[in-house]
Amino acid sequence: MRYHWLLVLFLLALPACSSDTPDDDDTADDDDTADDDDAANDDDAADDDDSSDDDDDDDSADDDDSADDDDSADDDDSAPVADEDGDGVTVEDGDCDDSDPLNFPGNNELCDGQDNDCDSSTWADGDESDGDLDFVLACADCDDSDPSSTVLADDADCDGTLTAEDCDDTDPLSTIVAEDSECDGVIDCLSTTTAQGATFIRMCGDTFDMGCTAGQSGCQTDESPVRSVTITQDFWMAETEATQAQWSALMGTTHGNAVQFSGGPLHYVTWYDALTLANALSVAEGLAECFALTDCTSISWSNQLQCTGVTVNTASGSPYDCEGYRLPTEAEWELAARAGTDFLYSGGDVADDVAWYSANHTATNRPEPVATKLPNSWGLYDMSGNVGEWTWDWYDETYYTTGVATNPEGPAAGTSRVRRGGGWSENLNNLRVADRKFFEPSNYSGKIGFRLARTVP
Repeated sequence: MRYHWLLVLFLLALPACSSDTPDDDDTADDDDTADDDDAANDDDAADDDDSSDDDDDDDSADDDDSADDDDSADDDDSAPVADEDGDGVTVEDGDCDDSDPLNFPGNNELCDGQDNDCDSSTWADGDESDGDLDFVLACADCDDSDPSSTVLADDADCDGTLTAEDCDDTDPLSTIVAEDSECDGVIDCLSTTTAQGATFIRMCGDTFDMGCTAGQSGCQTDESPVRSVTITQDFWMAETEATQAQWSALMGTTHGNAVQFSGGPLHYVTWYDALTLANALSVAEGLAECFALTDCTSISWSNQLQCTGVTVNTASGSPYDCEGYRLPTEAEWELAARAGTDFLYSGGDVADDVAWYSANHTATNRPEPVATKLPNSWGLYDMSGNVGEWTWDWYDETYYTTGVATNPEGPAAGTSRVRRGGGWSENLNNLRVADRKFFEPSNYSGKIGFRLARTVP
């Protein structure tokens, strides 16, 4: 009986001591992580998650306005239109090159081969639509010393503009000429230069009426007929008559028996003295002398020069072709004295305003200092009065009838040279811009001086 009880106890204890690991372990057949785990078969993230199969209505995919209907992409009118080159004109407004601020509608054509005004044509194609002939010519040669360059030498910044539209000729982005300080379209005329301290004013070649014009009175027979004369080349004209100080600086001595005084014009000078000073100024400026003087002697007591011959040092023999300084021709002198007007005197019709002459001069037996009366409209002083002025030309009473009309330089020969302007001891009639006087070139007088000129290269 005792053994039977022990068997019962053993059987009751069996479930607690046995293990199902081989066949029934939940980790193999029944563990939710294998068959029933939601993460494998039933998890919404696999079959039913809206973000995978059933997300047909999610606005972020098909119907989101940010993709198809966003006004910021297709319909927003408030966004700025690009102006990439910052010239104030967009492509929509007609800018043909929005990468270059020099190309936009309404700009001037420049000499850069591009279509600067956006009209599908460049200056190289003959586009004259944006400027006059002066502009088109400006595109011709910017460096006339360089055969590979094709813009005018006068166009310092090579922007192709030589008209009043270019007031700064140092900046190619500005189209104004530096010489035209008033931007009035006058490019080179009346600009100034200096030579050994003397000021010269640029006279532009022009066509004008020479002789006894309507503004003149008391004319002499040698002032007729009135003739149209053309000076084709620009020339520099001295602002004042040559002075005693200029002679002393260039020649190393005082001249003649004239009283020396500050600002005094040279006087008591022969025509040959004038040529001598012109040559000295040329040498001082590194230019070829205009004249070769032969058989010259100097009057011992007064130092005036007298010569028997003069040759112009140019192939043509014309003073207009000289490189260096010279006397003006008679025609150049009258063009400069008239200064584009028909006044009786150089600078006006009232002699006392512009001239020293017999009725108003105050010095004793000598002229007045230069530039102490008003200049003419081209800035030249004492073209009427103070001292009469030697010119290049031989004198001929009938020359206005027989002389050439273009670049006249007087008769081929003669006995006297023309002087112009009248002097401090002369009457009003001799001060007129048309009045002609003559004097033998070896003679001299206290009322005769001169001013120098030079052809602009």
